[in-house]
Amino acid sequence: MNTKQLLSALFAALVLLAGCQKSAVEKAEDKVNDALDRRPAEEIRDAAEEVAGAAKDLGGAVRDTAKDVAHDAKKAASEAAEEVRDAAQKVKESAKEAANH
Repeated sequence: MNTKQLLSALFAALVLLAGCQKSAVEKAEDKVNDALDRRPAEEIRDAAEEVAGAAKDLGGAVRDTAKDVAHDAKKAASEAAEEVRDAAQKVKESAKEAANH
């Protein structure tokens, strides 16, 4: 391969590589178009973003509800255990009284 062919191949590779990546100007343009709602298929992209946001909100709500349910269940179990202890104590006292009479 001569120098001219090598330089041509190198130039072609650089052109192809440059074409694969967005320049800073193109990236800035994409951000501006996004902010101004001028992206291609804007309605579809907005809908997808809304669905993603709703899914995130739903996940947070499910997590918060699960925490609340767990707290309420723990509280109910604690109260039930206290009532069982009180009832057991009353049964014990009644049995003592019955044994003494």
